[in-house]
Amino acid sequence: MGTVHPFSQVASLIGRTLVNFAAKKRQTDKYCQTLDTWTHLIALLFCHMADCQSLRDIFKGLQGIRGGLNHLGIQKAPSRNALSHQNAKRDALVFRDIYRLLHKRLGQQAFTCRFREGIKASRIMLLDSSVISLCLNIFDWAHYSEEKGAINLHTLFALNDFLPIDVHVSDGKRSDNIGAYHLMPPGRSIIVADRRYDDTELWRDWDSRGISFVVRLRRDIKFTRKEAFPQPDDREQDILVDEAIELAGDDTSKNYPHPLRRVVVYRRKSGQRTDDTEAPEHTIELITNNAYWEADTISALYKSRWQIESFFKTIKQHLRIKTFIGTNKNAVMCQIWTAMVAILLLQYLKNKAKYDWHMSNLVTFIRIHLMSYIDLWSWMNQQVDKVHSPPKIAQI
Repeated sequence: MGTVHPFSQVASLIGRTLVNFAAKKRQTDKYCQTLDTWTHLIALLFCHMADCQSLRDIFKGLQGIRGGLNHLGIQKAPSRNALSHQNAKRDALVFRDIYRLLHKRLGQQAFTCRFREGIKASRIMLLDSSVISLCLNIFDWAHYSEEKGAINLHTLFALNDFLPIDVHVSDGKRSDNIGAYHLMPPGRSIIVADRRYDDTELWRDWDSRGISFVVRLRRDIKFTRKEAFPQPDDREQDILVDEAIELAGDDTSKNYPHPLRRVVVYRRKSGQRTDDTEAPEHTIELITNNAYWEADTISALYKSRWQIESFFKTIKQHLRIKTFIGTNKNAVMCQIWTAMVAILLLQYLKNKAKYDWHMSNLVTFIRIHLMSYIDLWSWMNQQVDKVHSPPKIAQI
């Protein structure tokens, strides 16, 4: 049996030095005497991993640990008032910095993998968003309609680990293509997005930064065909069309006057293979500014983004991301960024464990044994849910 509970072992993956570095950069511990950044981070991580419903749950849960708080580097459980005050006042960007530093450190082992044609997976960015409904009477800054409130999580993912690189939170009215301007990756990156990012001005901005993009094309966009690219005949192809085009609409051609490449991909599980004029659910039309990749590479890039939905589903089901313990925008951002830290730690544990855990099972077992004194790694490396048959008893 271990001498430290799993929550302390998970928190040790972050390290006090990393948090102090981020806090010093943002000056978040200046003039703070009651609740420093480390204690604040631990309290919010406890909120996510223990599924706390309120500030009172966090306080009572940490207070019940008593001697175990020393292993967390905390002298006493933070009070509800202190947590509420720091949620509203402490710069939430400090938790974004902590996440980025931790993501760089724990995800370093994945940065060398490649996708296709020598493309580094770390260069491929997946762009998507998810809406979280809120009560407009309580979150009066999160406007969505006259009767409803919501926030939109605009998220930029890395293909190598399907973890967020950056997150921008806007109210529910902010469209995805506008939110994308807040999530600009470095030059020579590759952005993969769905048709909600079908915006010629955004494409032009990406192109000017040296960013390649693969975006699902709207069916109503006007274009002129210029040249068809040859397709190999040595294997069965799901590529129906591969051609160079120019945008023909007045506004679209003005916003993006450069040639583009249109690739139409057959969705094999949707029906019989026909031409590109069939119903939209049977084909996917993609647009890209890269003329050198093979067509099936472009198709594979777009298909890779389908795993994003499982990420949003995971954080909404298993972390405290749909209901919030604070009502102002800064408190919401603190909770969102600490949720990203929590999912990063959980994903790291899942990847390092010898037993192939399903994320939902891993979260459940850690939540149940969060304060049990066990060796986390020994426990995670064995198949704990395997049922052993009882020994046979000799008949008398």
